[in-house]
Amino acid sequence: SSQTVQDPLPVAMFLDSSCEDEHGSFAKAAQSVSRLCSQNSNHDNAGYSILRPAWVVGRRRCIMVPFAAFGSLVGLAMLLATIVQCSVQRGMPHTSSTKGALQQLDAVGVPTGMPHSRYRCGSSLVAGNQTDFVMQEYTLWKQKYLMHVDGAICVVRPVGDKSANSRFPRDCVSEGIGYGMLISAYLGDRPTFDGLYSFSQKFLNANGLMSWQVHPGQPKEIVGPGGATDADEDVAMALLVATERWGDTYRPLAKAQIDKVWEHEIDHRNFQIKPGDHWGDCKTIDPSYFSPAWYKVFAAATGREAEWAKVSNAGFDLLKKCNARNDGTGLTPQW
Repeated sequence: SSQTVQDPLPVAMFLDSSCEDEHGSFAKAAQSVSRLCSQNSNHDNAGYSILRPAWVVGRRRCIMVPFAAFGSLVGLAMLLATIVQCSVQRGMPHTSSTKGALQQLDAVGVPTGMPHSRYRCGSSLVAGNQTDFVMQEYTLWKQKYLMHVDGAICVVRPVGDKSANSRFPRDCVSEGIGYGMLISAYLGDRPTFDGLYSFSQKFLNANGLMSWQVHPGQPKEIVGPGGATDADEDVAMALLVATERWGDTYRPLAKAQIDKVWEHEIDHRNFQIKPGDHWGDCKTIDPSYFSPAWYKVFAAATGREAEWAKVSNAGFDLLKKCNARNDGTGLTPQW
């Protein structure tokens, strides 16, 4: 569509539409990544913001939402992502680019008093006020999955839950910390955000990254000492969102986290992402850890545009190869 968005938009279901233009090979290769396309814009760059990150393909804006499995947290994260990244305030200016750069829009919070109009990009997930629904789900999620540990907060995997590990009942993994920090930052819940970040800092490994699996209160609390790249990327992104929402206190923390990911979790020989800081190379890759929208933001925050562009390009090349080996379905193996 070339129409200008004027109305606030409720949450949408994820679409299967393509963003193909001159970058058609990208669209085919990345069909396994959920994306939401919105309208073109003729406005000039209106300033730096990462509360509404979007990956630009040619002249269309495509929101990239990474997938991972973490119980019902996934549903909440996906639901929140569509509201935060696809909802637009009335009269809010858009930016545009023909270079494939990250759309950097004015910071927005979760809108209130959202009208019950039809969502322009798809269908509403629920009847009624979409924001109220998300906040209700967020409250329920906090009640079920958050656990307070020595003044910090972790996202626990409850016994009997789909996410649970029977060998380590009620353990916490860094992936949940990353998701939780993103959600709480977008929803403006600073106490929860700070509690989750505090937990991540209590269990750092030698590289300064969170040990991916922790079993709080047990004789051996650190079960998995290595970092997990997807979680470490999400923690960095969440700290940047927190910077915009609450101020520069979080900026040096974000930059330090990005630098650790760059130093320890990127294979500098070919710029592929590694599965963690303690293992993996170009022969062992988890494509679901590839987060190109994040890399654009990391580049802007650190000034390493050329370096992070190489990581993005290497990831898209990998997706293209996977697609060629999988009959053009766009489906990508986890490993």
